[in-house]
Amino acid sequence: MPVLTDDTMDQRNVGGSRFTFSHKKIDELEADKFTLATLVVDVTGSVRGLERQIEGAIKTIVRSCLKAPTADNMLLRVVLFSTMRPSGVEEIHGFKPLPDINEGDYDNCITTGGATPLNDAAYTAIQATVDLGADMSAPGNDYIVNGIAFVITDGEENASSVGRDTVKKAIDDAVRGESLESFRPVLVGLNVDPSSGTSHWLDEFRNEAGFDQYIAVGDASESKLAKLADWVSQSISSQSQSLGSGGPSQSLTF
Repeated sequence: MPVLTDDTMDQRNVGGSRFTFSHKKIDELEADKFTLATLVVDVTGSVRGLERQIEGAIKTIVRSCLKAPTADNMLLRVVLFSTMRPSGVEEIHGFKPLPDINEGDYDNCITTGGATPLNDAAYTAIQATVDLGADMSAPGNDYIVNGIAFVITDGEENASSVGRDTVKKAIDDAVRGESLESFRPVLVGLNVDPSSGTSHWLDEFRNEAGFDQYIAVGDASESKLAKLADWVSQSISSQSQSLGSGGPSQSLTF
């Protein structure tokens, strides 16, 4: 599925790499502070059969965030990853104001297959947030900007062009750099048994790469996906409400 973009969006490379991202043109933004939120979703072969349920969860997140008092201060980017996607990582849309998003954008957006470029997906999502945050907070623009990213996967890395150290550097730059007031990177194990070897691997990845939080959702049942969507939307809203405080929001219990 192609990137959903228009003449109000700019496109650029991620950290000078071959990867790209898009965003609402900075001079067309209408508020003075923004949370840059990103959903990064695994669409490899192992999630086959969950396509419509995942689309529904994305729609629920958007719908819930739109009800938040800070909805006008959120820019959302949605990314899918698998080796079946161009470059392994593909935008459904770049950083767009929540009110500009149409739920219909997600209809039939997910097809599954391929292997898991988890490092590439995490790196590009986080580095894109750093890059846009640097532009928005630069003198002359002077936006207050923070960020939050959810990397949602059901498996282990097996197909990336970058290593775990590259993910760690991007997270370090986001958390300790000057581009963002604060940043929360979250790793989610979807359809992952909390006691499994895969969950142990993801928890280790979280610790070594520097993710703020890791949660293992367990089975991808309708109730668990609804709970995940609610938790993600609350986390985005909480981070947005912390804008201007000088620090991140508190991690919410799943």
